[in-house]
Amino acid sequence: MLVLASTVPFALSGVFTKLIGADLWTVLGWRGVIGSVLTFAYVELTRPKGPRASFGWRGWLLASVGTCASIAFLGSFRLTYVANVALIYAMTPFAAAAFGWVLLRERVGRDVIAAALVSCVGVGVIVWGGLGAPNIRGDAVAVVMMLLAGLYLVMIRAVTGTPVVLAGVASSLQLLVISFAVADPFAISARDLALLLFCSANTLVGYGAFASALHHWEASRVSAVLALTPIA
Repeated sequence: MLVLASTVPFALSGVFTKLIGADLWTVLGWRGVIGSVLTFAYVELTRPKGPRASFGWRGWLLASVGTCASIAFLGSFRLTYVANVALIYAMTPFAAAAFGWVLLRERVGRDVIAAALVSCVGVGVIVWGGLGAPNIRGDAVAVVMMLLAGLYLVMIRAVTGTPVVLAGVASSLQLLVISFAVADPFAISARDLALLLFCSANTLVGYGAFASALHHWEASRVSAVLALTPIA
């Protein structure tokens, strides 16, 4: 139920990203500001009493993978169709299952393998149909995003003892630093800023739901259900 609930916010993220007129790096910078504030507030409100868990290099590694995935995620929406990105993302079960088997030696069930194979066929059709078209670059970036998403899901299960949601704060701060280095985040309209605020809050809801599900289910199964996002 948690994973199913997360599909709606993730589906809406692509739609709202398309509605924002600001350039990619400005969008990433403001997502960093808004995301870090909202995520840190969530961490403080839900954190159990007692000493804080150690963040360490594992937390920063998780945050860095998340940062790269976010850049690829937003970049792909700017370069290709929302439906293409969503359908390519449906291949994430295959990536998560592969990374889970390599890094955690998680057993991969036949149902997950079947779902992954179907996803591979769908992605192949999309990419083949886009060969020679202007949006092929966006499809390629979406494939990179899908691989990073699969790795990120597995890493969440691997970094036991590390505050996973806090890694989201660190990732948001990384995006903010990158944005200020290559763009002017203050060159944004009030309309785009309002859309970014809603989009960031919406993504946080989805992220919180599926991150909670990962504590109870293998990454490959979580991502297999998350493949329902294109339908949403």
